[in-house]
Amino acid sequence: MHFRRRRKRSPPPETLDFSREEKTVLIVDDNLLNLEVANEMIKSEGFQTVTAESGAEALGILAESSEGEIDILLTDISMPEMDGYELTAAVRAHQREDVRNLYVIALSAYGYEECRGKLKECGADAFLNKPFDVSEFVRLAVGKEGAPQV
Repeated sequence: MHFRRRRKRSPPPETLDFSREEKTVLIVDDNLLNLEVANEMIKSEGFQTVTAESGAEALGILAESSEGEIDILLTDISMPEMDGYELTAAVRAHQREDVRNLYVIALSAYGYEECRGKLKECGADAFLNKPFDVSEFVRLAVGKEGAPQV
């Protein structure tokens, strides 16, 4: 006889006490197609978005943003010049408290186990595999659950 383990189900995002329209996600990816797809998926879930094609551009956007304007950083790990690890470390060392306290979700085509040590070291909060399921992103963004926490 085989028994199936019942998976704990996350509450549907719409039942959580949170307005997606009030959350702005900064999406960072050097691959323009990946950036556009992520942007459209996240916007379709009701979030506000801002995009950057590099870590340096993302830091510029954060520096120019109003306090509390950006809520979540979704960054690819593998980028030239400044990768997602370096970007996350720079965010954690930022002079503004609201930027230092951003919820950081790292994205990678590599497996979580391969990235875990560096993710902890740089201060990322969570991890999603590429390609990611937008419902996993929503669970993380809304309830901070559903994917590996770093």
